[in-house]
Amino acid sequence: MKSVYLCIGLLTVLSWVSTAQATTIYLIRHAEKQVTNPDDRDPGLTETGIARAEHAALILRSINFTAIYSSDFQRTRLTAEIIRGSRELNITIYDPRELPAFAEQLKAAPSEDIFLVAGHSNTTPELAQLLSDKSVEPIDESIYHNLYRVEINSDGSSSVDLLTVPPLSTAVDQ
Repeated sequence: MKSVYLCIGLLTVLSWVSTAQATTIYLIRHAEKQVTNPDDRDPGLTETGIARAEHAALILRSINFTAIYSSDFQRTRLTAEIIRGSRELNITIYDPRELPAFAEQLKAAPSEDIFLVAGHSNTTPELAQLLSDKSVEPIDESIYHNLYRVEINSDGSSSVDLLTVPPLSTAVDQ
């Protein structure tokens, strides 16, 4: 019976070690953007978008991010800034046109690093796929609630989980 407990204990410790040696990347699409001016290529967030980003911040408040990345658009930077909150981290700008190189940069990070990346409907699932080598469904332009958690283990294996971030309020923007 002691050997059964020893095996269970050893398996538990090994699972902790495996988890502890992973790089984790949270990928979020920017929250709802303002669409009142169709000519504005760099709109801010709507009230609902700000509420959704605040809810994401609440969900992720206990995560000790190593670094936070955003594309260089107002809506992604604001989403990242709201999630960053009082953490003393700079937001590093990445080029969404260079996703393969950015994915390799994140994959090369030391184990146990934890990143947040704020992106777009067309780049977030692609980056999740590049990081995890798993198939990831595209995001429709009208979807703002997806939050991906990609884990890359030191042995090269990976996983991707899809979470949901509803807005804090159900207010509809005018």
